[in-house]
Amino acid sequence: MEMKAREFMATLSSLFLSSLLS
Repeated sequence: MEMKAREFMATLSSLFLSSLLS
């Protein structure tokens, strides 16, 4: 469960950063 949450947060962070940079 913890691994999935961490992976989910990492995905959200990368998507958020890429949307900011674009």
